[in-house]
Amino acid sequence: MSIIKRYCGYIGIYISKPALDIFIYSSGKYIQVANRSTGIKELFKQLKSESGEVFLAFEPTGGYERLFMNELVPIEISYQIIILQLSVGLK
Repeated sequence: MSIIKRYCGYIGIYISKPALDIFIYSSGKYIQVANRSTGIKELFKQLKSESGEVFLAFEPTGGYERLFMNELVPIEISYQIIILQLSVGLK
């Protein structure tokens, strides 16, 4: 028997050079913050307002995710880095 941890919120993040695009699944809320330390800290403040423990998922994007990952270390939020296969494109 396996135990699956349940989270109160699931959050997907697209990380680009200028910004983080965040989607909070439970509320359908979309947020965009700058991909800078101040923007990331603003995001964490907003996430604290979500009730319960949240789970973050994001894909590495050529190094643009490094600052975000460094900011995650001191706070205790569960996260998963998602590695997507390269798309073969439309035919």
